[in-house]
Amino acid sequence: MEKPEPLSIMIVDDEMLVRTGIASFLNWSEYGYIIAAQAANGLEALEMMREGCPDIILLDIKMTEMNGVELLRILKREQLPVKVIVLSCHNELDYVKESIRLGAEDYILKLSLQPEALLAKLSEVRKKIEAERKDKNGGSGKLSLKDSDDLLNGLITGQITVEEAGCLEAKELRLLVLHPAEFFPGNPAKAHPTPLQQRSLIHLCKGMAPQDRKVHVVCLSDGNYVLLLRGGMNITNEEITDFVNKFQTASRHYLSLVVSAGVSAPFTSIRSIREAYRQAVNALQRCYYFHAGALLFFSQDFTFLKTGPALSADEDESLRRCVINGDSSAAKNIIENFFSGVLKTGSYPPDRVRFTAVEIIHGLYKMFPRVPEFNEDLLFKSETLAELRMHVFDFIDTIVLSWKESRAQARHPGILRAKELILSRLDRTVSLEEAAVEAGMSKCYFSTIFAQETGESFTGYVNRMKIERARTLLLRDGLSNNEAAERIGLTDVSYFGKLFKKHTGLSPAQFRRSGTMEGTGARQFKKL
Repeated sequence: MEKPEPLSIMIVDDEMLVRTGIASFLNWSEYGYIIAAQAANGLEALEMMREGCPDIILLDIKMTEMNGVELLRILKREQLPVKVIVLSCHNELDYVKESIRLGAEDYILKLSLQPEALLAKLSEVRKKIEAERKDKNGGSGKLSLKDSDDLLNGLITGQITVEEAGCLEAKELRLLVLHPAEFFPGNPAKAHPTPLQQRSLIHLCKGMAPQDRKVHVVCLSDGNYVLLLRGGMNITNEEITDFVNKFQTASRHYLSLVVSAGVSAPFTSIRSIREAYRQAVNALQRCYYFHAGALLFFSQDFTFLKTGPALSADEDESLRRCVINGDSSAAKNIIENFFSGVLKTGSYPPDRVRFTAVEIIHGLYKMFPRVPEFNEDLLFKSETLAELRMHVFDFIDTIVLSWKESRAQARHPGILRAKELILSRLDRTVSLEEAAVEAGMSKCYFSTIFAQETGESFTGYVNRMKIERARTLLLRDGLSNNEAAERIGLTDVSYFGKLFKKHTGLSPAQFRRSGTMEGTGARQFKKL
């Protein structure tokens, strides 16, 4: 069955929570409606309607500034083509009667407002609207309120031309990009905002925006919410700060969402909207260095670096030694110094910082088998640098504990001592004889037991550990083949290339071009 054409609805009520509640308790698009606008009184509603008239108004009777009855008188006098359903309390019968006399279609009691009852009344109103449109065989051609938000989405994504959106011009415009944190403080397992929370965010934005500004809000496919403010005078940073602070407080309190915000520089032409979006996203990304719920304004003086941070080869070696020795505190000190350097620089792109953290953990993961499964999404989706640091610290504790437990539970502790010797001397080649002595076994017995415990030969294990080390040296530290080969104790560069390809399926040059530790662009870590 073909869906009916969506009808636009404006909610007019002086209680913000009532507006947000009505706008959010249904997925309106499923029923053929769009919540196009919200207003706190009749004056606000009338101003919005000068720009574009909705199909239906849900109108509160008693409000300050201009109440519902006064607005109905104006609508009747000016013959504006809109249907009205009155929202009233049980003691407002006289107002309801006057509203019906002035042309309201029906009324519904606020305290008994249920989705089914409201949908039933809207269905009756829809029948009247469709019948009237059929009789008139056309419309006024005015821009509908629901269309202006669609225009904003199309402009940012490039699907609509500037000429089609001339109606959004104003003396001054500001663009805000809002992002709800996926991981709440203290609860990293929190899922994405629910559909109800997503709808509520949009309606909360519209309901709390400055009353003298025209507001348009859309949710993009990347999870960002874009809010366009426009008006006939300058939109100051102070005004935006006041609005965002109130909005963030309400979203935390009513929706349990932490929302960060980035704000563009002022602009005067809708032609600049894509640049304004870039600016606002740039500011939003910088929130990574602050805290979830930060508000930052775009600055022309700030640019992100084109490179990412990295542990030096010596720091990487020290980190591995700390893990081998079971020294979690020393390992975390190395990581703490790394994050302190990232924070001090403050201009690495967040994605690069996350990727480097994943590389560090990936290197340890490959070196130390029998470590519990690691969910790298915790790092890739970290909302702040502090959260990323917390997750890396947790993994360091986990891997050190697992390494200690594997040593205590090993059937042959000597094999673990041999592995520790190999891992601590990857810059040279540990011989079978040296490893056997470390394990306290004869060469023949050691070779047999090692294969049984690890599932591979002694030489195969040594070479695999060397190549894992070389992958880090090539990709993160940018060393040449000669330098990488020397760092893992190989003097023959040709042999190094063959060995590297045997273990990774790629030549060193192909691996560099792939740009990932997996060499194939995959993010999943494979347990060895």
